[in-house]
Amino acid sequence: MLRVKIVLTRTAAGVPSITRTYAFVTECFGTVASVVSKSNELSEEFTGFSELRRLAP
Repeated sequence: MLRVKIVLTRTAAGVPSITRTYAFVTECFGTVASVVSKSNELSEEFTGFSELRRLAP
């Protein structure tokens, strides 16, 4: 399983907003889970999240 880090920076009216996403990817299934941070998360290893998705059995 691989963990893919995605950092999205949006700028609206001169104010940047940073959102971090981690996608967990496997060879056969593709993306099996993803975690999205809250807005303006400074830490790469965040504990609070705004969205969590996973492949359910």
